[in-house]
Amino acid sequence: MPGFAGFEDSLWTKTAISAPEYRTLEGTADYDVVIVGAGFTGLSTALAMVEKGSRVAVIDSHEPGWGASGRNGGQIIPGLKWDPHQLVEKLGEHQGRKVFEFAKSSSNKAIDIIKRHELDCDLHDQGWLQAVHNASARESALKRAEQWREHGVDVEELSEAEAARSIGSDFYKSAFLYPNAGTIQPLSFARELARTIIEKGGHVYQNAPAKDISKRQGRWQVTTNTGILNADKVVVATNGYSDDLIPDLRKSIVDLTSFIVATKPLSAEAQRTIFPGRQGCSDTRRVLTYMRMDDAGRLLLGGRGSYADPASAKSFRDVEHKLDRIFPQLKGTEWESRWFGRFAVTPDFLPHLHEPEPGLICMLGYSGRGVAMGTAIGQPLAQYLIDGNQEGLPLPITTHKAIPFYSMRRLGIVAMTNWYRLLDLWG
Repeated sequence: MPGFAGFEDSLWTKTAISAPEYRTLEGTADYDVVIVGAGFTGLSTALAMVEKGSRVAVIDSHEPGWGASGRNGGQIIPGLKWDPHQLVEKLGEHQGRKVFEFAKSSSNKAIDIIKRHELDCDLHDQGWLQAVHNASARESALKRAEQWREHGVDVEELSEAEAARSIGSDFYKSAFLYPNAGTIQPLSFARELARTIIEKGGHVYQNAPAKDISKRQGRWQVTTNTGILNADKVVVATNGYSDDLIPDLRKSIVDLTSFIVATKPLSAEAQRTIFPGRQGCSDTRRVLTYMRMDDAGRLLLGGRGSYADPASAKSFRDVEHKLDRIFPQLKGTEWESRWFGRFAVTPDFLPHLHEPEPGLICMLGYSGRGVAMGTAIGQPLAQYLIDGNQEGLPLPITTHKAIPFYSMRRLGIVAMTNWYRLLDLWG
């Protein structure tokens, strides 16, 4: 069997709404802002810019949503790896609270964009379940929930019986329900964002990989394989699919691979009892599993696989075996789709905002929370592009640096993942 294509094999590609008509770049064009990368960050920033009256172009090496934005699990989850108190310890009182408030509100902001523009992307905003796998994990999850409650989020702890009813499985010991979250069809969301940008006068180009970004006579010039775009400012929003367009940007993050599988539509009884509230769900294991239902009654499961791209269906066995353990009533269920995508993790597990030169912005590194944060960053980033006021940004502008021993990252990731798996087994 040939290797998996990732995008073409995705359930989302098979079930998404039709894409709008994208432009093909030929010759030279002039804009206020050019955005490289048509994922959630690039598209949400472009949407905010066109609503402010700017002339904006978004370019992508393939098409909008081709990368992680169109392949992820479709869960709009707030927050970061770090709890509120940890962020204050790491960043100081002012910046720590600022980053947390952004992360906390990011899911609501993404959901608001969907509702305000009436985007057709199968939104369900009934919350997110964090499923607890053992007593020790409950202690950590409870501490986090208490801190979120201090910041006005009504997090509900579910008993073992309540968790079993909400998930459709008695595999977990309890769960925490965060109300400010939801699920979507992510590729439909990306295409709807692109459609809205086009309707408001912005330009979206497909099959236009950026080959060079340089300064020419005081303005930025973005060169692609078929044309040139001139702009006052440029945003690079390529995240886990970053290349060498910006020196060392790719080496400032670790690109991890997430494997996802989807069953064929389940029986009516299974659809009624598995995630009946249609929340998304992730568990508390170090190598976590995330799960949800889609609108057609398919069950999706995702998690870490090997570092390499999958070569055959065998590569997905680790994820598929979780079905029998978590949902034994579904043993023998047929799989409809298998796919994968890359997401970017930073060394400090915080999203990174860089400005290598004035007017050249890079945004990346959501560590698995890019649906919410990648969408929510668009509005403040657009405002910064207009007024240059850093105080309006929810994240500090930092200098990007190559991770030491970057060429050894694969060995480190494999070792760390295997160690975490052992800890999960011992737990």
